[in-house]
Amino acid sequence: MRLDTKTLYELLKFTFLLTTLSLVSCKDDEPETDTNYSFTLDAGQPSDDGYIISEGLTWNSSDQIAGINLTLSRKIETLNYNTSSQKFSGNMLNMTSGNNFAFFYPASALSTEHSDTITQVLSVMSQDGTESTVLNYRFGFCSSVTMNDLSVTAKATMKAILAVAEMDFHYNGSPINDIVKIEFRAKEGSLFGQRTFNFRKKVYESGTNNNMVIKNSKGLNGSAILAMIPTEDVLIEASVFTADGSIYLGNNAEETAIEAGKHYNWTFDCTKENSLAHIGDYFYSDMTVSSDLNENKKCIGIVFALTDTEDGDINRALTSSFHGRIVALNDVNSTGKTWSTIQYNIAGMPDFTTADGSLEEGFLPYWDGKSPSAYFETGHINLSLTEDGRIDTWPTSGLLSDFDGKENTAYADSSAIIYGACGQAAAYSISGISNKRWYCPSGGEMALLYAQSRLGILSTKSLPPFNDFEARGYWCCAEREENRAWYIQFATGGVYANYKLSSYFVRPLLHF
Repeated sequence: MRLDTKTLYELLKFTFLLTTLSLVSCKDDEPETDTNYSFTLDAGQPSDDGYIISEGLTWNSSDQIAGINLTLSRKIETLNYNTSSQKFSGNMLNMTSGNNFAFFYPASALSTEHSDTITQVLSVMSQDGTESTVLNYRFGFCSSVTMNDLSVTAKATMKAILAVAEMDFHYNGSPINDIVKIEFRAKEGSLFGQRTFNFRKKVYESGTNNNMVIKNSKGLNGSAILAMIPTEDVLIEASVFTADGSIYLGNNAEETAIEAGKHYNWTFDCTKENSLAHIGDYFYSDMTVSSDLNENKKCIGIVFALTDTEDGDINRALTSSFHGRIVALNDVNSTGKTWSTIQYNIAGMPDFTTADGSLEEGFLPYWDGKSPSAYFETGHINLSLTEDGRIDTWPTSGLLSDFDGKENTAYADSSAIIYGACGQAAAYSISGISNKRWYCPSGGEMALLYAQSRLGILSTKSLPPFNDFEARGYWCCAEREENRAWYIQFATGGVYANYKLSSYFVRPLLHF
């Protein structure tokens, strides 16, 4: 079904603009102490913006609007919808003539609790390409307020803050069906999966050019519809993934400025790409792979393991697959990072007391993958790889049995200052691929990277532009105890736990 402008607003029925309002008070001065005012907000129906809304699309009892004081630092208040009065109501602090307020819907989308932060990062990343998720992105504001003693009422005027794009995907003139994932990126200009909105100025501000990813396990047949954050002229390129593992590439023909409240119809005429990956393949920003370097594409990593599904376990029997894991071409920095500045166990992250189930520390095979370390004669850890870099012999317990780096990284706070290794890996970004999609390697993943580098599978010489690992320590995202975490020393193959305030290197990984 093709959407016209009116139907667009039926889909975006609650998509409203955040803005400030001036309040008229019977008091001239700020109160000396906080005073609660009973507040009622008539948000009206979405048809207040002049467009007809289809039957049944109304506010419901679970809807909440946040009231934000833009003048004073105050707790953000929540207004609840009353189905009887058909208005939102709650309490607001110190509503005087000197204050400006904004009203934001939905209240649950705010990550801050106090109004001293007058900006908010808005995200449109959690969409599945259907009309139902478009309705999740909606905002609101009041245009006039009257105050009677300690009672304040306001009426809202609605205006869209997001755009909507309906997209068709074709290959050889026919719709591409069973689409389970689409990755959008800016071929020219900037695309925002999330962007900062300033409540006071009522405008979008800073934002990082990043890819938008939508997933739909049921499959989309030929088209998708998305809420999109406004941006200047952008040429959007899409990688389209189908249930059978095929990948198609296309773009929306010409650069377009995405404006709030507008509806776009784009057709992506796509080409079909090779999608089967092998260990040692180049991985590109368009989510495709190749065994030989394609100079016309942006290489962002090297395939080092294969899986049956995107977030599945490493399958040592696979020699090719549509899914796997890649290692970034570079370390996150050139000086090393502490593991953490806080000395306590992270809830959920595994603690390992041994390297391989028996040794408290040990040494991985050296140079040729078989010989013991040139520096140490004891504490050898038994592991080996096949000639093509797949796991052959491997520990079944201890640190090196853990291959859940993505899950482990998610347990740590994303702050790169507090959690240096995990935070830096999660903050890694290249060619728009960001938003915590990268992660810090687990013990098993780090050991696999070490073994492949020793065998020459991962090296600058064999896979330019890959940058060799330094002959230094690399953090694993696993703890030994509250003040120590594990790392692997690439100079000797040593597997150790050291204090979290120590400084080692970090090489981020990614699932595909």
